[in-house]
Amino acid sequence: MWRIVVKRQPTKYLYNGQLFKIGRGIKSDLQINDLSVSRLHLQLDYKKGICFLQDFSRYGTILNGKKISGSVVLNPAIENRVQLGGYEEEVCLSYQAVLVCDSYLTKEEKDFLADLCAQLGFTMTTNLAECTHLVMKQIGVTTKFLISLIEGKAVVSLHWLRDLNFTKNTYDFLDEKSYLPEIVDSQITFTWDTKQINLYLQPKKRSTLFIKHTFLFLSQEIFKVSSRVVQRSGAKSFLIELSSTHSQEKIFKFISNFHQKNIKKSKREKKILCIVDPLNECSFVLRNEIKVLGFEIITEVDFGMAIIQNSTKYFCSYNKPRSSFQDSLPKDQNTNKQKKNIKQKEKEKEMEKEKEKEKEREKENNMNKKENEKKIVEGNTLPIEFPQNYDFKKNFNNILNSMNNKIIQVKSKEKEKKKERKKEKEKRKEKEKEKEKEKEWRKEKEKEKEKEKEKEKEKEWRKENDEEIEFEKENETEKKRKNNSPINKINGSVRLTKLKRQNYPTIEDSFFIQPNSHSFQKPNQLQTNTYISPIKPKLEFQRISPYKYFQNVSDLKTTNSQPNGISFSKKKRRTINTSQPQPKNSPSNSKNKKSLLDDPLFARPLNLKSKRKQFQKK
Repeated sequence: MWRIVVKRQPTKYLYNGQLFKIGRGIKSDLQINDLSVSRLHLQLDYKKGICFLQDFSRYGTILNGKKISGSVVLNPAIENRVQLGGYEEEVCLSYQAVLVCDSYLTKEEKDFLADLCAQLGFTMTTNLAECTHLVMKQIGVTTKFLISLIEGKAVVSLHWLRDLNFTKNTYDFLDEKSYLPEIVDSQITFTWDTKQINLYLQPKKRSTLFIKHTFLFLSQEIFKVSSRVVQRSGAKSFLIELSSTHSQEKIFKFISNFHQKNIKKSKREKKILCIVDPLNECSFVLRNEIKVLGFEIITEVDFGMAIIQNSTKYFCSYNKPRSSFQDSLPKDQNTNKQKKNIKQKEKEKEMEKEKEKEKEREKENNMNKKENEKKIVEGNTLPIEFPQNYDFKKNFNNILNSMNNKIIQVKSKEKEKKKERKKEKEKRKEKEKEKEKEKEWRKEKEKEKEKEKEKEKEKEWRKENDEEIEFEKENETEKKRKNNSPINKINGSVRLTKLKRQNYPTIEDSFFIQPNSHSFQKPNQLQTNTYISPIKPKLEFQRISPYKYFQNVSDLKTTNSQPNGISFSKKKRRTINTSQPQPKNSPSNSKNKKSLLDDPLFARPLNLKSKRKQFQKK
């Protein structure tokens, strides 16, 4: 099986009898998006254990630092590095051998396993040290299974090889952890939950499990089989056959020597001795003597279970000697001991609760004593202790003086406390006054800031409205000039109009005022929206119609031909008649008989918009 690795892409696996294409095209099995790579750059052909590399590129390929052309055979002993054109990253091609060993399989299952290995390009071996995968139908405590766990080899069922043969066209490699065989052995299922067993630990963890252990085997048959398992996990193994002469004396000598060496060592350096006798060939007397010495006799299953669980907590430990396999079970599985432990724990909890209650009672009694002493001091009745055989009559005055002195001390302490309280109150009041002053000072500052803001707003508004203010001043000067003119001094009717309208109003929206009286004469049709008020003749208006010098309304006619809706009758043109004497330069004088309509100043209405435009241009 060849392994193809490229950075930033998933790894691919090439099995026996397959072709693998590398290039930029869509049909290639490993697609590389680079312009320097051809559409079909390389092709790998794996047949009968030999892998050929064939080049189809335009820009060439480099294999292990040398440029190639045509087909080349890859070396399986090294890691082959291939560079494709100007592509930065290299393609690594390496051979990964898969050696399969079987255990607990029938002849039919072995034949099926051989066919699958031939199709995939795997090899079968009987040597357990060389194999990489152990194929089993069911897990049991066997030497092959234990050695594969110690050395970190994968334990797999037949389904793994079958599924791998179906999915080999995808060039993927299936995970071994999801294809574990079934655990049917009653010894394993009875003692442990199968989900807790971890069969894929690192080899170092199980290879150093029995470093502190020494195993003494009492039968030669078991020594040949299981001594390899124990030695590979870091332990030492010895053999003493029971059938030999003076076998019991040899066993006791071995135990005594081991015990003497072990006493001198510390707890960390102490070693554990395990005597293995699975066939129960040892006599009852010898078994009891070994237990008295503090050692135990175990079976082959004990160190097998310790290797499976990777711990010697419940197995292969002589701290608590065990006579049978059931005694070597964990504490949680032994129901009788578990019940006893539960009862003992309940009793211990009850004892602890009683002790806590006694402590609480003692605390309450001490607190009550302290409170009583305080009450006595507050009531000015202080207890005094007297010695035995004390004469009260002789020392009565001394007793009174001592009592008075103590009372005076108590009162002085109370006065000092009152003074301290008064000082604290005064300090609080001063702090409150300071806070109020700060609040007032802040309010004044806020008001000043608001005034400054208003002034700034006024300045901005004035800057924006400077043009309008200048224009209003010019209008006022013109109005004063007109009021001082001789025309305004003439006695006649004055006409008011609405100030809000842009265009000049019609006759319907106007009214007349007599010159000498504040009485009003309305026309027949007067709107309700007009504003009427008595006005003196010297008032100034925003807009004044040039037709105010006509006395009769009949002289004017409203039409839509003019822009303001006003037209004049050409037949009747009259000057203003007044009863009072007129000045010489007045328009009604006989010398100046011209009509006011001929005057260009009064013949057309004043247009204030044109003046504003002229002002803006200036």
